[in-house]
Amino acid sequence: MSMYGSLTKRQMTLLKPHAGTFDWDDLPKETQQQVLAIRDHETTWSDAQRYLGDLYNPHFVDAAFRLIK
Repeated sequence: MSMYGSLTKRQMTLLKPHAGTFDWDDLPKETQQQVLAIRDHETTWSDAQRYLGDLYNPHFVDAAFRLIK
């Protein structure tokens, strides 16, 4: 299982432009529908919120960048 539970790479790609959106309900309805159309799981909204929060977290991004170097 991935770090983000039920999210697929396609779903993460759809969510990435919305980094900084911390609540599933604040995402555009179209984005929510697209993400759920790929795979609708009972934890999708929660996994999406966690993924978006991690994208926005400068400490998490900085640590990941240092590991890639």
